[in-house]
This record gives sequence, C-alpha cells and structure tokens, in this order.
Amino acid sequence: MTDLFDQRLRNAARAIPVPVAPVSLIDRVIVERAGGTRIALPVDAPSSQPVRLAVSSLLLATAVIVVATFVAVSRHRSTAPFGETDAVSSVEQAFISAGVLPRSAFAQIATVTPAAPPLGTMNGAALRPGLHTYRIQWIDSLGRTTPVGEGTIRIVDAILDGAPAWRVEHVARLIDDGQRRTEQETLYVTQRELRPLTRVVQVIPYRRFSHITIRQQFVGDSILGEMTTDGGVRRVIARRLPPTFGPYLSDALAPFALEGVPLSSRWRASVSIVGWAVVPNDVFFPATLEVIGEERLKTASGSFACWKVRAVAGPERRIEWVRKSDGVALRSLDETPSGKGRREFVLVDP
Repeated sequence: MTDLFDQRLRNAARAIPVPVAPVSLIDRVIVERAGGTRIALPVDAPSSQPVRLAVSSLLLATAVIVVATFVAVSRHRSTAPFGETDAVSSVEQAFISAGVLPRSAFAQIATVTPAAPPLGTMNGAALRPGLHTYRIQWIDSLGRTTPVGEGTIRIVDAILDGAPAWRVEHVARLIDDGQRRTEQETLYVTQRELRPLTRVVQVIPYRRFSHITIRQQFVGDSILGEMTTDGGVRRVIARRLPPTFGPYLSDALAPFALEGVPLSSRWRASVSIVGWAVVPNDVFFPATLEVIGEERLKTASGSFACWKVRAVAGPERRIEWVRKSDGVALRSLDETPSGKGRREFVLVDP
C-alpha cells in the first residue's frame, strides 16, 4: 500500500457524483434549526434487504477499514497533509487566546452533566469598549521567564442584523510548533447575555498552508459554517451545542467573561469554550470554575485585590487571578508545570 494508492482512492471517492442541493436548502435548514426542528435519519422504515447484500456490504466495510488502518499506520511518522484529513482541531495550535480558560486536547463531546451549575449571571452591560494588550511568557523549571508572544483584544460597540451587539477583535502573534503565526478572530455576541452570534477565525500561516479560515454562525442550538484554506480545501460545519453545557464562550472573550459576575469564597460554575467545530471532538470544551482563595496581585500597572479561580477542563488545570473590582482576569498560569516549564498570560494594561 503506497501514498499514491491512497491518493488514487481518495480521488476516486471524490469523483462519485453528488446531487446538487437547491439554493434555498441552507436557508431552510437555518430556519428549522432556529425553531428547534430536527429530523432523525432515516425517516422511512428500512426496507428488507437480501442477506447476500448485507454480507457483501459488511465485507466491503471491513475492507475499507483494513485499507484505512494500513494507510494510517504507514503514515503515522509524519503529519498528514491538511487537505487530505479531517483530523483538524483548534487545539492543535496549543494556543488558548489569553489563556483564561483551559482546553482539554481533543476533548470528546461530553455526555454527562457538568460538575458545577452553569454560569448564569453573565453581564454584558459590565463590558466597556476599549483596547487591551497581553503578553505570553514561558517560565522554565528554574523560574526564568522568556517572552513567547503577544496579543490585543479590542471590544467595540456594534450593531448586527439591527440589534445591539459587542464586536470583539482578537489578534495574537506567537511561535507555535516552531512556526511564527498570527491568529485573528472577530466575534459578535449579544450585548446583554454575551451569547455568541458569529465568529471568524484565521491563522496565518497554518502548517504548510498560507492560512486557514473558520467561519461560524450560531443558530439556535447549533453551529453552522465552513473551514477553508489553500487549494480549494473546504469543510462544512454543522454541529450541535447541547443547552446542558452552556453558556458557550469564545476564546476572544474569555478574559472578560466574569465581568459583573458576583464572585465569592464558595463560588463555582461551569461554562464551555467553543472550538473550531470542524471535527466532532473539537466542538466545545466543558470547563469548571471555582474560587479557591484570595490574593493581591502586583503588576506593572499597580496592585490589585483578586480572587484566585481554578479552571479545569479535562486534564488541564489553570489558576486565574480575577480582579475583584470588575471581574477582569489579569493573569493566568498553568497550575501543573511540565518537566520543561509552564506558560503564563498577563494583561499589560489592566
């Protein structure tokens, strides 16, 4: 089995004729999704098939699995070309916006109830327009600090589809996986509840591609959109966001998600961070937040009374210093350092 055979197999599969969907289909799907309408396929009762056909289908499926397994094993030493795989995840960048909420790498869609009550007091009225700058630092095992990136988050008063909204513009520049990258995100949320409306993420460059672009639209309990990159590569996005795991936040807004939230010494809550949603294990990442103490944080801008909040998502754990006066996260630090060190995010102009 060779890469050439693998490519021919892919090309043959892609050459199979696909019916052209009506132009109005996507609009109808969006309307039905917004109204909570769902159809579990197949809609008709399965017809009785001859046993020979069933056995043939089983043998064919087995053959495909064997081929796929052999190809995967033969190529495991190198990264699969982006345009030839669906294993695309936002966590592959090892980057978490301003680092305020952790992500569990390749987290599966959760099937159990969150460990804490949902964060139900998000207060968009507490946000203020402005530009915020942060830096990313690496702290090695000896405590030495090295700058590894920087970013800005701009919050703008906006109107979307005739309704008041916040536009959050996030730009980060950092070295990731040995590659110097720029990540840009433009997020629209409702002005009162901070519920996500639309989101566009672009990473420049991404692996061997000049860019990757993720466009998302939040409709009812779903994410719709697409991923595109060089060479006409495209993936459609259509994923569900179960209400049980809400509220849902985007990376860009994470440092300000607790603004106006009345924290206390026994406060606990749960949220979910939205991923790129191109693959099933990157749709959302449930996180539990818990106040574990108080501390006065000294920065270049002054000294601030803060709540210490532990954020846990799967195996990832971080400590956040959240300013008591307004709920802005001023600092985020990996709680459990690796053998090489840990990463820290600090707002420069809090």
